[in-house]
Formats: sequence, C-alpha cells, structure tokens
Amino acid sequence: MSIAKSKALLAAFVVVSLVVLVAAVIWWQGRPVATPEWAVVERRAIGDIFKERGWLEASQLTPVALGAGGEIREMTPEGNLVAKGDLLVSIDTTGIQDNLDRREEDVSLNKNRLEVAQFRRVRTEQDARKNIAVTADRLKLAEMEYEEIRRGLLPEDRRLLEITSELRTIDREDAEEAFLRQSNLVARALASPITLEDFERRLAAASAAEEEAKIEYAVRTAPPREDEVLEWRLAVERLRGELARGERALERRLARADAELDEQTARVADSQLQYDLALEEFEACEVFAEADGIFRPRYFWEHAQRLWQPIRAGVSRGRLDRVGDIVQPGAMRVITMVHEADISKISTNQPARIRIPALDDLVLEGRVTTLGGVGRDRAEVGPPGVEGNVSGVTVFNAIISLDHNDERLRPGMSAVIEIECLPVADRLLLPRGAVGDFRAADSSAKVRLENGETHIVFGRYLGTEWFWIEGGLQEGERVRREY
Repeated sequence: MSIAKSKALLAAFVVVSLVVLVAAVIWWQGRPVATPEWAVVERRAIGDIFKERGWLEASQLTPVALGAGGEIREMTPEGNLVAKGDLLVSIDTTGIQDNLDRREEDVSLNKNRLEVAQFRRVRTEQDARKNIAVTADRLKLAEMEYEEIRRGLLPEDRRLLEITSELRTIDREDAEEAFLRQSNLVARALASPITLEDFERRLAAASAAEEEAKIEYAVRTAPPREDEVLEWRLAVERLRGELARGERALERRLARADAELDEQTARVADSQLQYDLALEEFEACEVFAEADGIFRPRYFWEHAQRLWQPIRAGVSRGRLDRVGDIVQPGAMRVITMVHEADISKISTNQPARIRIPALDDLVLEGRVTTLGGVGRDRAEVGPPGVEGNVSGVTVFNAIISLDHNDERLRPGMSAVIEIECLPVADRLLLPRGAVGDFRAADSSAKVRLENGETHIVFGRYLGTEWFWIEGGLQEGERVRREY
C-alpha cells in the first residue's frame, strides 16, 4: 500500500470518528432526563413574602407653573437646591412685550373715543333741550292767545279800550278846535296861511288815531270768528304735538347716545382688562421659588424622537403649564408596581419593609396607602422614560408611605419592598407540579394517588414552587407527578 493511500484512509477514519463523537454528544445532551415519579407531602416552615422593586418619589411637592406662555429662555438645572424667592424659570418676552404695547394703544384709543362719545351726548342733549324750550315758549304764547280769543275781552280790557277810544276822540276834538282857531286867524289876516299846514296834519293824525281806536274797539269787542278760533286751536295742538315729538326724539337720541356711551365704556373696560392681563403676563415671565427645596423639572413627550424628555431651555410651554416641582428633601414615599398575579395578596394599610440600596441598605418601615383598582400596562403605570412601548405586562400601581423622613433620601432612588403576605409557619407542602385543576371557588385541586385514583385536596398555591395542603392529605403521603 502506498503512503498516499494510507494517509487518505487515515483522514477518512478521523472524519468518521469526529462525526460519531459529535452525534454522541448531541444525543447525550438531548436525552430525556428522568424526573422523580413521586412527590411526597412534607412539612416545612415557610411564609409568603412579596418582593418588588420601586422608586422614591417626593410626598411633598410645590408645583412650579408658568405665569406666561412662550419659549423658556432660562431654567434652573435639575437637582439644584433652591431657596424661597430664587429665580427658577424665565420666559422670552419678545412677543409678550409686543402684545402689551398693542393693548396699551387700544386703551388710549378707546379712552379717546369715550371722551368723544361723552361730548356728543352732552351736545345732543343741549341742542334737543334748546329746541324743546323754544317750542315750549311758542306753545305757551299760542295757548295764551288762544285762551284770550276763546274767552273774549275782560272787563278791565274793555274799559281800557273805551278809555283809549275816548282819549283819541278828545285828541281829535282838540286838534279840530285848534285848526278852527288858526283858520279864523288866517281869515282875519292875523296869521299866515302857511301855518295851517301843521294844524291840518295834527287834525289828520288825530282823526286817523281816533278811527283806528274805534276800529280796534269794534274788532276786539266783537265775538271771535269760528275759523279764527279753530285756527288758533289747531296751532296750539300742532305745537303740543311738536313738543311731544321733540321730547320723544330727545329720549331716543339720549338712549342712542347712552347706548353708544355704554358700549364705549365697555370697550374701555375690556381693553383695560386685556392690558392688565397682558401686564400680568409680562410680569409673570419670571417664576420664583415659593419654597425651599430641590428643583426637579417635569417631562414631556417628544414626538419627533418618540421619547420622554425633561422640560428645558428652548422648549415652549403654555401659560399655567407646570414645568417642574420643588421637592422637600427627606419627605418621600415609595412608588411600585404590583404584578397582576400578586395583587390579591396586597391590601391597603398593610405594613411594608423598605430597603434603600444606595444608602448602604438603609431599612425603613412603611405602610401601603394606595393600591390601584384597575390593572394597566406597565408602560402606562411606570414613570416617564421607564417604558417606551406597550410591554404586555399588566400591573397595578401602589404607593407606600414611610413612617420617618430622612434627609439623605432623594427622588428617584431605587427601593426594595418586602411585604409579608403570609407569616412563616409549619405547613404541609406539595410541589406545584404534583397538583392540577385548581379551583379558586372552593380552593380545591386534584392529585393522583399511588394506586392511580384521582383525589381531591384543599389548599392554595404558595409562591412559585409550592402548593399549601390545608386538607385532604397527611404528611409523608405520596402522589404522582402528573401535572
């Protein structure tokens, strides 16, 4: 046999040997492992302790809210110790200042319009009342004349007319007598004829005055004509209507003027209110601490990056939005999440033991104060940033208060919670794998006895490994592991 052929056979043998060795190893690792066929009821000292991790949260918070909306220009860093009165947040005032200036201009403009409306109202009333006064005087005069025409002359007026007429007659007789005397003098050439002209004019004037007095006496003493009485009565009624219309027109004009005045007054009040609010917002662009403590910003959901981010400078927030909290050091509580499988073990007012790993396993005592009544996904119950998406794990939120404060405690520290759901005691136990078909309604389950018969036992699951036998089996009895 040649050397080359021998080397080939040797290589083939080595390959086959390796394949067989690998197959043997795979078979050995994948072979079924025999489990004990029997489970024995045994007695152990055991209890049920609920253990979960949580985190510290401040129990005393002073919210920090913005007095004005806008972009945050400056903000105190997270974790800084602040004193009452320290500046925490400042807002960019550019847009707010512009709004304040506009509001101030509106106030000035509306006040000017109000003054104009007040002047118009005064002028409207003055003009209307002047016209009414003139109409009232005309009406009074018309009423007097109408009354005088309707009732006729009074005795004293009649007597006055008679005296006037008689005086005019006497004046005419005196003028006539003087004319005759002067005529005799001219006829006897004792006076110039030219002098008669003055006496003639005097006589003519006296005669005209006498005639006028007689006509006036006759007219005024005669009974009034019906058409004249009617005319004066209509004139009085017309003036009365005009006066009434003027008063009603005055009321309407004053009502319109008052309405305009009220509207403009309301505009002034509204613009003043808007200015006061803008001034208040401008003055609230700086937020100061209301208490001593540690400043902690709040978080917001960043849609672009799809994660929770702390509020910081450059972020825009609205008025009254809470951007942070002032935490009181040492005053903490524990927030945790209880799995749905453990919720039935926990109840409010239950004592709890809390361990703080960051403080050399500092142990504190507390009590369950709040327990959520509705289970939700872990991402909904957990704090911002813990879960980014739906986890599929249903939990209940729980709050544990601490019996004592400690200045070393800080928000966000992790905590280990232990709640004794069942005290340690001797109990009959079976492995969970030996029990099946558990019914919570009557706390019954099934086991398979040595003879193969199904047997009913009573108890409940204890932890993740054991079933606590409360009836149906005795210590030392064996059952099959079939579940």
